[in-house]
Amino acid sequence: MRPFRLVFLPLLALACSGDTTAPRARSVDLHPSFAVASSAPESPNVIRFRDQFAVGIMDLTTDLLAIGGLPADPKQLTDCGGAEMLQFADWHFAGVLQSAIKALVKLDPANLVVYRLSTFENICVSTPLAQGVGRVMYTDSDAFYTGGRNDAWGFRMEGTVTLASGGTAHLLAHNRFQIMPDGTFRRIFRQVKLSGQ
Repeated sequence: MRPFRLVFLPLLALACSGDTTAPRARSVDLHPSFAVASSAPESPNVIRFRDQFAVGIMDLTTDLLAIGGLPADPKQLTDCGGAEMLQFADWHFAGVLQSAIKALVKLDPANLVVYRLSTFENICVSTPLAQGVGRVMYTDSDAFYTGGRNDAWGFRMEGTVTLASGGTAHLLAHNRFQIMPDGTFRRIFRQVKLSGQ
């Protein structure tokens, strides 16, 4: 199993909430097992929970780095000595009883921060080029990569940000990847773009 592909992924504490699609069994274990072969027939096929989430997308062409999921003031993150955690997102795993688990993570509203990539040191000291609120999505057709099939995954974030120099802009950032059945890896698309409004 390859490592999960989330930037800044904290420990995944799966405190699952009840799922309306889960079967009504005498006792259902809501602590998921990601070894598909060990899934019991009474286990839920869909698991939903909330956990911390943040992702960064960089674009060498536009010289921008966009990060979604940090605190409103990134320098207040606990890793920087502050008291704020990453934002909590809605996680959705489907296909737990099948061979490939599909993942959807949605963070809305999400804190969006944009940095100039060429001058970025880290979130604890760098000053953002722009900040705002929008939404972040992560999708994956085979989250724990079972192999032997196409797997596409990626991140998208967008929203209105206020520029440090004044005014506003629309942030649109994508990062899409694919693994072919023969194991060939390729980036489909990557872009971080600020456009005027």
